[in-house]
Amino acid sequence: MAVGKYKSKPLDCWQKAKELREKYYRNYAEAHEKGGIRWIGGAWQLDSIPMGLGDDVYPLTGEPYGASVGHDPAYALKLQEAAESEGFARDL
Repeated sequence: MAVGKYKSKPLDCWQKAKELREKYYRNYAEAHEKGGIRWIGGAWQLDSIPMGLGDDVYPLTGEPYGASVGHDPAYALKLQEAAESEGFARDL
């Protein structure tokens, strides 16, 4: 692989992308206070189901978090134990 073969630079829209992502998670975190509901499911249904439920439904997908946690077995165990202590199944 040739390193430096092509010129590169940071994305011009990177700051805006960060702002939009922060807004997305803030809306999810504050859904209850806004009179809305939080909804979590698989990424395949991110658009198909919640879009039909109204503007006060804030969706989130679990796959990225599962992949991130799975990368670190010690951290995964810590989270599994925390979930289990709250009454959730370890393999949730």
